Amino acid sequence: MKLVAGLGNPGKEYESTRHNVGFRAIDRLAVRLGRAPNGKGVKFRRKYLGSFAIVPFPNGDEMGLLKPRTFMNRSGRSVGKAVREIGIETSEVVIIHDDLDLPLGKIRVKFGGGAGGHKGIKNITDTLGTPDFVRLRIGIDKPVSGDATDYVLGGFDPAETVILENEVLPLAADAIMIILSQNAQEAMNKYNG
Repeated sequence: MKLVAGLGNPGKEYESTRHNVGFRAIDRLAVRLGRAPNGKGVKFRRKYLGSFAIVPFPNGDEMGLLKPRTFMNRSGRSVGKAVREIGIETSEVVIIHDDLDLPLGKIRVKFGGGAGGHKGIKNITDTLGTPDFVRLRIGIDKPVSGDATDYVLGGFDPAETVILENEVLPLAADAIMIILSQNAQEAMNKYNG
């Protein structure tokens, strides 16, 4: 089994924030993979300190989808619990998260490395004891002025929402499919240009 975790903050007040693009990408992936012949979608349930679902992957494998409910800066508690209890290697983990250093509309795939100032990624790395997992970084752009915390906890404007929904989230789902069906390097070759 592979584990794909999208980072965000739980609660209605955070649903539409820039920091929650990881949750939104997981939801988009669930819609894509949950199209069953009987019309039923993916059912998330409380597990691993988050919302978790198991979905079949087209090659016959299973994939776990996780939205940690521990708040962004403590995402490692949920991801670490899932990794331990499922019994997978960190190389089988993909983390989807927001990135201030990428413009809106851009994604990048990365394996290992530093946290780049992202507290959720730092907490996951500290909890797992290694940075050796795949990351799908979704650009949210930098604030023109003001505090980055206020910016990431703020919502997208209507034009940005259109870009996110129609371009970025489908692209993120495509990248995850390549990472899982082929490998991270193939996704890097396609999306990191």
